[in-house]
Amino acid sequence: MSQIIARDLDKSGIKKGSRVGVCSLNMINAIGAFFAIQKLGAIAVLIRGKANAKEIAEFCKLTDVTTLCYAENIDIGKYDDVIKDIKTYNDEIVKIYNISSFYFFHYFI
Repeated sequence: MSQIIARDLDKSGIKKGSRVGVCSLNMINAIGAFFAIQKLGAIAVLIRGKANAKEIAEFCKLTDVTTLCYAENIDIGKYDDVIKDIKTYNDEIVKIYNISSFYFFHYFI
């Protein structure tokens, strides 16, 4: 799974030294994203999974994150609404990679 995510992140321009945020509750996809980021030599910036959109956006500004791996958290809101809010608070986030779906597992079935 981490190889699939690494390939996608590489295609989106993540290189050695890039800062990539990972915001998720404890789930296998977050671990896969973390290892994918490490494979590329990028820096994984871990963000509290219960953070709201404003907190995520501000933390990304502070840590120079321009790509975010984000998994939906029902407590915070619907995925699309949270993403829209994050981009409203921080326009420096160029790409948001959805790690909440389980499409990664289709490669292994």
